[in-house]
Amino acid sequence: MSLRLESAIVAGIVSMVKDMRKEGVPVHILKVHGNAMQRKGEPDLIACIGGRMVAMEVKRPGRKPTAIQVARLESWKKAGAHSCVVHSEREANESLMGAYRQTFV
Repeated sequence: MSLRLESAIVAGIVSMVKDMRKEGVPVHILKVHGNAMQRKGEPDLIACIGGRMVAMEVKRPGRKPTAIQVARLESWKKAGAHSCVVHSEREANESLMGAYRQTFV
């Protein structure tokens, strides 16, 4: 069994968010494209849902983030964002909707 590429998971998440937006969910997502001018370890996806920021590091199933990626996610969390590692569209949806529900608590 071959694992899905991280890029395919990211594309699926972005597509899912676009569908959510069409259904009226107040959500926006940005794919962070790493380059030489950017700090290492920044999350792959930055989203905002219902006013709550969500930083997502996307990994293939069974893979873990690097130490610098974990540190960057912790930095986002300390700044008030919901931060997470996701391995699928389902996990991303759970994280986004969890953050969305927290805006109404």
